[in-house]
Amino acid sequence: MSGLKAIIILLGLQHQLVFAFSDIYEPDNKRDQANILYINNDQRQQHTLHSLTDQDWFKFYANELDTYEISLKHGADIDPIIQIYNETSLIEEKKQGDWNAPSQGFYYFKVIDQNTKEMPCRKEIQYELEINTGGKPTFYGQIQGYIRDAIYGDSVEDVVISNSCRRNYFVPSDKNGHYILPSNKGNCELIAEKEAYKPIICNVEIPELTPIQVNLALLPIDQKIPTPFTFKQTYHRGERLHVEIDSKLLSPQTCVRYYFGIGYPNGRLFIIADKNKLELLNPNAPIAWISNDNILIDMPINETMPNGEYKLYILRSAETIEQALKNIHKGEWNVGTFKIN
Repeated sequence: MSGLKAIIILLGLQHQLVFAFSDIYEPDNKRDQANILYINNDQRQQHTLHSLTDQDWFKFYANELDTYEISLKHGADIDPIIQIYNETSLIEEKKQGDWNAPSQGFYYFKVIDQNTKEMPCRKEIQYELEINTGGKPTFYGQIQGYIRDAIYGDSVEDVVISNSCRRNYFVPSDKNGHYILPSNKGNCELIAEKEAYKPIICNVEIPELTPIQVNLALLPIDQKIPTPFTFKQTYHRGERLHVEIDSKLLSPQTCVRYYFGIGYPNGRLFIIADKNKLELLNPNAPIAWISNDNILIDMPINETMPNGEYKLYILRSAETIEQALKNIHKGEWNVGTFKIN
């Protein structure tokens, strides 16, 4: 018997025992490996239950005000069922049909095969899982982007994204901090929320059909924003004053404005809008930082700068907040100091 013929016969025998293959979404056999299931998503995902013990996990964000229509189409060689979990435990089993979330939050679907009978050749093991809201809306635009930690730069998972142009519709960010939010067109307030972070809100103009990219940076709720810093705590006349800000804060981001100020010992307060650009502060119309440079001041100390203690101010504010200095409680701010002798 030739080697090729033997291989063909061996493959044929194996085929009679089992025909199984994993899908491109594996590994997803554990809750912490769950793939995001997008609600009202027209792009079909084909999964498989490639063995009798295979299980596939999905997660999504649900609103208790909506009724969800669950559809599970599958091949003839499997009999899948959905186990529905909240953040802590199993709450329901279902094959398909209408479902209402007990409360707003994250939920998980575990899909398993009820057909535990050994079969000589399992071929039709594919399934498609779909979840829609009643009266499935038609979207004409899309926002997508990445979410990261504003201090450390890490990707942030499970941030809940929504906007005012499609209320009660939420999507989570994935393991890479990526999100995709279908939306109606128009000027919308984009909202990003996660329990351990300060929420962020920004205005976004969503065009019809053309997707737009909006990257967001969230500030940890227990992290004070770092102040501008000097290389020395005490300066003397004739030396060069150098003030910087942590460059992580100034990497490209949307929906956030930074305001920097310097307070003189004599009570005068200047806003720093660009490198070495100091202007007397107008509280009704403060100027946000416009530069990508992390250096705020780099200039000689001259006779116009009196001796005493100086204060360095930073305010991080959502762009939707008008008169930011009169609403600093809605942002994050901090103060540093240095002296001139």
